[in-house]
Amino acid sequence: PNRVLTVLIGLMYQGEGVITSQGKTEVTYEFGEGVLKCILDMARRMKSYIHILDIDLLLLDIHEFLTIHPPSQYRGVEFKPLRLLKTIINQLVNLRGQEIRDHLTLIPVHTNPTLCSYLDLVFKHQLQSLHQGHSAHESIAHHQGNGGAGTKEASACAQMQLAHVRTAEVKGAGTATRRGSASGGGGGSSTAATELLITKF
Repeated sequence: PNRVLTVLIGLMYQGEGVITSQGKTEVTYEFGEGVLKCILDMARRMKSYIHILDIDLLLLDIHEFLTIHPPSQYRGVEFKPLRLLKTIINQLVNLRGQEIRDHLTLIPVHTNPTLCSYLDLVFKHQLQSLHQGHSAHESIAHHQGNGGAGTKEASACAQMQLAHVRTAEVKGAGTATRRGSASGGGGGSSTAATELLITKF
């Protein structure tokens, strides 16, 4: 899988395309969309081959792309390659969690590269979501265990708080999945939701 991903990522930023009759390379819209669809499909299937994937090498490929195409150059601009690489990173985090930090062996982490900054944002968002859900559950348990006047109302408020957290997650996943479908197919809802809610990158 690494060879396939390396080639696909390389095609994204090297701008390769089809060879014309004059011997020149011509980039076509269909070719670019085909590359993006292949990368998205690889991201969606990652769980099936994660056990044989060289994560260190994949992160190096992503780091090199982000070095050549820093996200700061594309703020406010639709840049599908960058969004797909974020999807791959999110998928890796979903499958490996904090362990993903152990695979930065080929990355110059001392320079605080964009890849490391993005990983920090992903983990920060996951932690915030976890705390929100935990607080809502604690509030429900607290009010249900107290009894007395106002308990039902307080419990109802806590239930609404938890429902709000869950609804936000579901809506975020649905929106991001539709965005993924527009570019050739959607990834997992949890991955898409994480990508959608992280905007400061």
